[in-house]
Amino acid sequence: MRSQQRAEHRRQAFHDQLTSFDDAHIVWVDECGMHSEWSRLYGRGPRGPRIVGEISGERIVPRTRMIAAYGEGHLLTPFRFDGHTDSVVFNVWVEQCLWSQLKAGQVVMLDNASFHTSYKTRQLIESADCQRLFQPAYSPDLHKIEPQWAHVKQGVRANQETDVSIHQKLDMQRVQMSEP
Repeated sequence: MRSQQRAEHRRQAFHDQLTSFDDAHIVWVDECGMHSEWSRLYGRGPRGPRIVGEISGERIVPRTRMIAAYGEGHLLTPFRFDGHTDSVVFNVWVEQCLWSQLKAGQVVMLDNASFHTSYKTRQLIESADCQRLFQPAYSPDLHKIEPQWAHVKQGVRANQETDVSIHQKLDMQRVQMSEP
């Protein structure tokens, strides 16, 4: 499904702008959230098609978040924590984890989350001689880290019946993703 708010002309302009950068100079940054009791493993339905159900919008189970960068084919500086992402948490990650990994001239690609647009975030990225670039609104399909999150979440779901904590599952996924 696509969002009706998506502006195709902005997406095209973004795509055109991306072609002016070498892939090795782009660092894709994003965060994702998950929880240990994600989904039911079994359900009843017609043989063949996947069963789709609804879940409550209430956040009863605490969510685990991960912030990471993606560049040159692998995740960089993954940071896992419980709670919510805000400007303070995001800027601590940028300063303590990402900043030392950035190389002068790189482009840090961000979505339009409000904490990505803070003055402190801009200062930190520019102090590494890098620039920020924001993807068009309602366009997660253009963000190259999204397939990585899907892979991580799939691995966490695959180990759902084990007694391993969600933090341990995430650590196992990070190890698997860093292997060639």
